[in-house]
Amino acid sequence: MRNFLPGLLALSVVCVRTGGVVEADELRLSKAVVEGRVIEETNQFIRIETVSGVLTVPLNAVSRRIRGPSRLERYAEQREREPLTPARHLELAAWCRSVDLDLLARDHVDAALADDPQNPDALRAAGYVRLGDIWLAAGPSTPKDTADDKAPAVVDELLAGWHKYVRSIRERHFSGGADTRAFAKGQVQLLLLREPLVIPAACRVLGDGDNRARLVLAEVLGSYGQDAASLNLLVMALLDASPEVRQAANAQLTRRGDRRIRLFLRQALRCELETILQRAAESLARLGDTSAVDDLITVLPTTGLLGRQVSANELFDQVQAMFTQAMLVAVGNEPFEYPSSIAVPSFRRRIAAVEAQDQVPTGAFRSYVQDALIMITGENYGFDLAAWRDWATRHAPNNRTAP
Repeated sequence: MRNFLPGLLALSVVCVRTGGVVEADELRLSKAVVEGRVIEETNQFIRIETVSGVLTVPLNAVSRRIRGPSRLERYAEQREREPLTPARHLELAAWCRSVDLDLLARDHVDAALADDPQNPDALRAAGYVRLGDIWLAAGPSTPKDTADDKAPAVVDELLAGWHKYVRSIRERHFSGGADTRAFAKGQVQLLLLREPLVIPAACRVLGDGDNRARLVLAEVLGSYGQDAASLNLLVMALLDASPEVRQAANAQLTRRGDRRIRLFLRQALRCELETILQRAAESLARLGDTSAVDDLITVLPTTGLLGRQVSANELFDQVQAMFTQAMLVAVGNEPFEYPSSIAVPSFRRRIAAVEAQDQVPTGAFRSYVQDALIMITGENYGFDLAAWRDWATRHAPNNRTAP
């Protein structure tokens, strides 16, 4: 019999130990039932041990909690009552269907057929119809698994719960002005979480907060390794109005060994907005990216171009196309993929704000590009292009950081 559980159909998750199913509780959400062993419970969330990891459910997403036994515990009791003959498998299949354990029901029907391939009751339960002496497949008797339809709704519900959770922290701890102890407490509560859906929730709630809230957001994103975290840190590094917040985002980016970060920032040197070009140079300097030296030398003079310039909107379309690896969320007995996307609020309006304030350079050279070159190379050749190119020639690409 196949060894899997009907998790995605009803978000039914359970922890299995040697000797059987552990005692479980049921958590009722508006669109799902969560079953598992509660290993931690606070006034904000419940953490449940599951076959695919640990699922943390925000308490505000739980409408009702029913303490065991769960359906799976009752199933285990039913299964142990009598030997598993073909007739008993069919009885268990009917019982499983009555409590919406449809995948287990199919397992029992398959097991009955494996033991007795000509059993007419098992054939009918499997969806076969008899024409004379011939049995023809007419489709499964159990309902079609609708996991793909159910899981997104459940994940959206969990995301809404995390959104409320982060908002409650912002309101309780980040609105107290000089109360640094309350602020630190809220910060720690967020940093202790390791739930992927916190990434978009924190971006949406903290991304439009004051500087302190956005500094916390940078730290929260830095604690996650998913593409969605890198993507939103890059947006903050290039679009946030606060130099302090941009610096914090860059500090988190330096800890990630992802070549796509450096590649995107080098592409940002082609942006038609001087402000974006400047911030990209500052980010590359913070990363110490020697692979960007040639690109920086090219844009050191204000007449320098790196091929066709790109608009800021094109640039951020590119970064979304580069960081596409989905986040995995424990839903049922297999992880569900949640797409990576820019979740910082109103980032298109931020682009428009940068564009409205963008300053055309007045000199022949870009001093901030010079500063970036000095930070990366440890040398100071001023605006002497020949000297910078000589340095680049002497430090061959194979001796530099890989792009």
